[in-house]
Amino acid sequence: DDVGRWGQIDIHEYDHYEDPINGELVQVVPGKFISFKEPEDLGGCLYKDSHGFRKFSPEYYAEAFYGLGVKTVICLNESR
Repeated sequence: DDVGRWGQIDIHEYDHYEDPINGELVQVVPGKFISFKEPEDLGGCLYKDSHGFRKFSPEYYAEAFYGLGVKTVICLNESR
């Protein structure tokens, strides 16, 4: 079923993960490159809402990455 697909991107999946409430994961190159916000240690919580923003733990991203087939993660920003 190709409904909701553009090229190799599942539009529904893209819209879900691109939303800040769901991690702001963006497939830059489908199946190859995903950008996302830096995770934070949230003391065992998967996510936390604070001052109108949602923060995500490494565990949250690990679950999402597994579902998307991600095998390698490389940090491109400076550590805070």
